Amino acid sequence: MTTTVSLIQTSAAVGAALPVVASILTQDRLSARANSLIAAGVAVVAAIVTCLATGVLTLDAAGINRLGASLLAVYALSTATYAGLWRPTGVAPAVRTATSYPSGGARTTIAGVLRAAAGALTPTPPDGTPGPAPAAVVAPVAETPATAVPVSEPAPAEPTEPTPVEPVTESSPTVPATTWPVTLTP
Repeated sequence: MTTTVSLIQTSAAVGAALPVVASILTQDRLSARANSLIAAGVAVVAAIVTCLATGVLTLDAAGINRLGASLLAVYALSTATYAGLWRPTGVAPAVRTATSYPSGGARTTIAGVLRAAAGALTPTPPDGTPGPAPAAVVAPVAETPATAVPVSEPAPAEPTEPTPVEPVTESSPTVPATTWPVTLTP
């Protein structure tokens, strides 16, 4: 029983780091289905390697059950950490983009992958320049040339008689609009 518990704990630790490793193998140019199959294949290989490393992989029923438990732990933790940690922080997508290449191109080095992962964790200011974002970002104000607009005083309003409003009856299809200026008297 303790062997299975330690296997599941080890598999969970492997699964937590697996999305970054899988991001190296998945490619931007491949379809989502192909990238999912690659990630699932990486999880199967990681489960087999974990069972071999812990020495519990045998060809009997108990060994196959332990392999299944390891695969379940690796896949569950890799899916959860990808959705909850690696994708929202941008590390896994940055690593995948850094290691993606067009057909016939050369792969990026491990140093490039580490730079991409570190760059995904560095906040980028809104203006797109590299480096940490300033504490307060002030939007630039568009400079417009000052133009002199003559201001004229409005002419004094002449007293006018209020416009009579037709009374509303039930046969009236709409409510008539009041014309302005309306003089209110106390």
